[in-house]
Amino acid sequence: MEIKLPRITKLCSGTKTVKPWHRCTVVSSSHSPLNCSVFRYMFWAFRPSIEAFSFCIPVISIDATHLKGPYKGKILMAVSKNPNNMILPVAYAIVDEETNESWKWFLQQFEEHVEDPKRRKLCVISDRHAGIKHAMDNLPSWKEPHAYHRFCLRHVRSNFM
Repeated sequence: MEIKLPRITKLCSGTKTVKPWHRCTVVSSSHSPLNCSVFRYMFWAFRPSIEAFSFCIPVISIDATHLKGPYKGKILMAVSKNPNNMILPVAYAIVDEETNESWKWFLQQFEEHVEDPKRRKLCVISDRHAGIKHAMDNLPSWKEPHAYHRFCLRHVRSNFM
């Protein structure tokens, strides 16, 4: 992604300064030939959503979509439903690519910043992306009996149409 890393880091730290109860994390990697930092991941969750999630049924739906415009990459998102049956966006991440590593990182960030340490058993609904399946299978705290991974029937159905 062609985004200036200092600008993103400043945005994330500014969010923490103005609203210290928001959660934001930026990850970069260095390119050895140029020896400069390059944007990889950014995770954020807003405190009102984090607090509201504690009242939701223990089910999240995770998915990704392409970013449009001058900045390429993907946005990963976790949503749930509140007691009024309304969709609650819980956490977001912008990543360079939708990979095993990026989904694993997203779930780790979700667990660290959003999920209650005394967590209820959580059901994760997703499409059949290999990165999600890999992350669920390889993170101990996201395996059964701590979390259950199920596929979205809409996506399963579209695979057969």
